[in-house]
Amino acid sequence: MKSIQEQNKVKVPKPCSEDWNKMQVAAEGRNCLSCCKRVVDFSEMTQEEILQYLKERRNEKVCGRFKTSQVNTKHSIKKTQQ
Repeated sequence: MKSIQEQNKVKVPKPCSEDWNKMQVAAEGRNCLSCCKRVVDFSEMTQEEILQYLKERRNEKVCGRFKTSQVNTKHSIKKTQQ
C-alpha cells in the first residue's frame, strides 16, 4: 500500500445570511427556518472530519457553518491506495 496526497478545497459559493442564533437546535447543527434545511456545524470539526463528511455526502447539497479559516484554503488528506 502506498499513500498519495489529494488536494481538497472547501468552498462556500453562496454564503447564507441567516442568523445562526435564531435557528432551531438540531442534531449536527441547526435547522434553518428560512429555507427548511439542516445546517451542519463544522466550526468545531477538524479539516479531515469536514472533508470526510463532505466526501460521504458528495451527491447531496450540504449547508454548513464554518470558521473563516476553514474555507477557501487547500487541505491535504491522505488516501490509501492498494
